[in-house]
Amino acid sequence: TPFAKTYGQAQWLFQWAFAGAAATIVSGAVAERCAMLSYFIYSCCITGFIYPIVVHMVWSEDGRFSAKRTTRLFGGCGMIDWAGSGVVHLTGGIAALIACIFVGPRTYRFGRHARHLQQQSQVFQTLGVLLLWVGWYGFNGVSTLQLDDYGGMAAHSMMTTTISAATSCLTTTLIAVIIDGDLDVSYSNNGILSGLVAITAGCATVNLYGAFFIGLLAAPIYFTASRSLEYFQIDDVVDAFPVHGCCGLFGVIATAFFTTEFYYANAYPQNISIEGRSRASDCAGIFYGGNGGSLSSAVVFSFVNIAWTGSVMTILMTILKLTIGVRAPEELSELGLDDSKHGGTAHVLSGQVDILETSIRSGFQIGEPGRSLESSRHEQIAIHNQKAPSDIELTQHNEDSVDDTKIDT
Repeated sequence: TPFAKTYGQAQWLFQWAFAGAAATIVSGAVAERCAMLSYFIYSCCITGFIYPIVVHMVWSEDGRFSAKRTTRLFGGCGMIDWAGSGVVHLTGGIAALIACIFVGPRTYRFGRHARHLQQQSQVFQTLGVLLLWVGWYGFNGVSTLQLDDYGGMAAHSMMTTTISAATSCLTTTLIAVIIDGDLDVSYSNNGILSGLVAITAGCATVNLYGAFFIGLLAAPIYFTASRSLEYFQIDDVVDAFPVHGCCGLFGVIATAFFTTEFYYANAYPQNISIEGRSRASDCAGIFYGGNGGSLSSAVVFSFVNIAWTGSVMTILMTILKLTIGVRAPEELSELGLDDSKHGGTAHVLSGQVDILETSIRSGFQIGEPGRSLESSRHEQIAIHNQKAPSDIELTQHNEDSVDDTKIDT
């Protein structure tokens, strides 16, 4: 067809974005202390080696767990993962957990000298989550891979995505209020992401009620996993494993319970009638009369994915730790990798605005090119002590002047 070439380019771009998502999940988990070179290497390994094996197993028409096969489907049904709860998010979540274990927690996160680490701007957090939510409609809705004859399926996928995300957001917020006694926007934001991740596998095959219950159940799964990481002193800065790993796994399993015969037949029309009989009724979810084939495929795939991703990441991180190292030097982490590696701070924490303004008026630039690491540390310590660097330098200058006067006398 005239559009065959451009369609292939669109497919490449779509799958490139999915591969990138699997790798970037890890970056947030090890933020503020991962060595830059190790970050580059494991990102290349995930996108170029780990993820391609997983995506072929499920989304290729020849993949062993693919529900798009026309013969010899695993469990008689294949695994239902419409847009990547298992393929993308479980893969990224497991990789994030392994990376967190090897890199270790941030300084002062746990132990005797633990203290509260101030989080970044909740405004930026919320803005980012809302951008992700809108982008998720592209991931889930356009996983039809074409709109001809699939426009209704795309719209349904977006509808279930909305319901699950909103339900999980409200439920997570309520859980946090009940347990902690306050309304933490971070939990609300991660509640949205948990619902999005969980519905991604079955967004096209579950009905609206199923989407509601998937979002409802994703919230306590995320919250419990988040608190479990704290209990085991695993420092996952953005809760990547609870959101993507645990809710991704839950989404894969939940889809095998909530998929309806009608939506399965629409999502996988090639399997409506094979070998003289319909498979839609057999491959529906357990709650809708299915024979369990979809569930067995989901369970086996999850074990295979966890074993594959976990083992490769463990080997890779072990090699990196023994050779170039996986953790940034302590002084760079304390200083902040934005300032030490990228030429300036990415944001200003509350309580430091006035100090920075005073410093800038005095001609003092944080992250100024050419400044030594020791100078940058002096600047950061000045901010931490709530004293303008210009005052410190002025005091030091006055003391030096006095000493010089004494010597001259």
